[in-house]
Amino acid sequence: MDKRTKRIINIYIGIIVVCSCLLYGFLLYDSHRKGTNGEAYDIKLQDNSLMFIADMSSSIKLDEIESVQFYEEKIPERNSIKIGTETNKFLTGKTSLKGIGNCYVYGYKDKSYYIKLVTENRIFVFNLFDKEETISLFEKLILCQDNEQKN
Repeated sequence: MDKRTKRIINIYIGIIVVCSCLLYGFLLYDSHRKGTNGEAYDIKLQDNSLMFIADMSSSIKLDEIESVQFYEEKIPERNSIKIGTETNKFLTGKTSLKGIGNCYVYGYKDKSYYIKLVTENRIFVFNLFDKEETISLFEKLILCQDNEQKN
């Protein structure tokens, strides 16, 4: 292999390394920004479903909900993450939490409140960036659960 070919190969390798570092840096910055601004995920009540929109999205039909509880404490520490995204600000995905076990988490870790929702097959632990919005969502879920039990 001549010098010119080696230089071209080294240039391509250098470009690949620089682009990879830039992409990784952008992903880290974007995750930090989302966690700081409360944009890491979205939770919506729509069409008789509770939808979690994130890197790993989920949804629950409201008639599947067996229990809903509100806690005035931080989300428990995780035992392990199986599928999802975690930064120092938020956690989304399928994981295992201390005292809860296997569950789906959509939570801002520095907030001292969360909702635990149980269905027949799954457990969801989540909060919104704003406490009042979390409480409002909890109250809506309780109303939906009460309406389902009456029917």
